Amino acid sequence: MTAAQSPLIGLTVYSSEDRYQYYPRDYVSAVRLCGGIPVLLPPGESNTEKLIDLLNGIILTGGGDINPVHYGGDLHSQIYWVNDDQDKSEMNIAKIALDQKKPVLATCRGMQVINTLLGGTLHAHLPDNYGNAVLHRLEENLAVDHDVRLKKDSALAKLLGAVEFPVKSWHHQSIKELAKGFQAVGFAEDGVIEAIESDAYPNLIAVQWHPEIANEKNGLQKKLFQNWINKCS
Repeated sequence: MTAAQSPLIGLTVYSSEDRYQYYPRDYVSAVRLCGGIPVLLPPGESNTEKLIDLLNGIILTGGGDINPVHYGGDLHSQIYWVNDDQDKSEMNIAKIALDQKKPVLATCRGMQVINTLLGGTLHAHLPDNYGNAVLHRLEENLAVDHDVRLKKDSALAKLLGAVEFPVKSWHHQSIKELAKGFQAVGFAEDGVIEAIESDAYPNLIAVQWHPEIANEKNGLQKKLFQNWINKCS
């Protein structure tokens, strides 16, 4: 892929009131490794539609929790890093990108943003609903390994050429009720939804795990990124 062919990939950036505190380094590295050019998208942009016009694809990255007001939930004691500007910005980015049929890769919080935007709901804190038989993050908020199984007829299974594999997760929330038109196509061993798809959005890949963390070491996760970057090209 030549420099002229390298797609411009927008990456959402998590922020606090006084500084940008979440720089998506692993995402940037994964995009570059697969031939893309990363472009950071901090919240608060007033010309979002014009900016997205210039980009070839959007990655909705991980980050803090979505304000439960967006899905009719309660403010659970374990909810953290709620940022209303971030929620507004990412939902706007997601809506414009989906409306424009841009390729979108939504990971962890990103998948939750998509589901919430389109009318779905979230579990506020997984241990309350699924226990701790499968850990989805460590106590010290570090990524943890667990297996995911995909439906064999899903687009993601066909793209990866695999239906069961280990992933790295770092989350305490997940999809509860699916947005209309979506189906769950990937699950952890405890039943937590790990991937969703919709025929209405064939350019969307939405997963609950973090493929960017294992990108250089795990060929399957690199394949996910590479195939998506190729779609952006």
